[in-house]
Amino acid sequence: MGRRAIYLTAAAKASASRQYDLKYAQSPRRSRQLQQRRKVAQHPPTQSLTSIPYLPPLSPVLLAWCDLPLPEGDPLYEAALSAAAWIDVSDIARWKKLPPFEEDDDRTDPYSDGYLRFTHNLSKVVHGDRMRMQNERDVQRRSDFIGAGWKVAMGSLREEVVELLKDWERVRNLTIYDPFHQSREHTMLQVYIQWQARTIHHLYYLKFML
Repeated sequence: MGRRAIYLTAAAKASASRQYDLKYAQSPRRSRQLQQRRKVAQHPPTQSLTSIPYLPPLSPVLLAWCDLPLPEGDPLYEAALSAAAWIDVSDIARWKKLPPFEEDDDRTDPYSDGYLRFTHNLSKVVHGDRMRMQNERDVQRRSDFIGAGWKVAMGSLREEVVELLKDWERVRNLTIYDPFHQSREHTMLQVYIQWQARTIHHLYYLKFML
């Protein structure tokens, strides 16, 4: 063991302490510690992140919409999800835009079985295409999240969720489509609301990082 330092005066003890602090601050060990702290501040461990900070809890109504099932396993859903060549998704863009929707140019009798069956199948395709797009977007989000740094990425994500929440609250209260006389528009509005809720939940809980 080395000798214990003996300080004759308080001033001498303080001076020695300052010299030690300066020497430690310039040491390789201290440099490594600072680098590690900066790294953690920019990219905290994924497992420590559970949700976006400084946002209110998601409402039970929104969570209920998230719990609505998807037509998983249905051939049309799976085909849209995998972007199968045999399925045509060229005309579904109108149903993914912010309502009210563009006028539907289908002139089939809107009360016929064929029209209702097509609407049902259309909803499956939109669900599958939405999930495919979410999966693709997740890859880019992870890259952006890591590249931008934790603070910048989280701030941007928080702003996006706030805007999505405003949009969702507005759209879910729309009563512009009659369930009987405008069955297709009404159905696709429900799909839109469901996916807005799912997207908010997906981002709020950082599911894209899993």
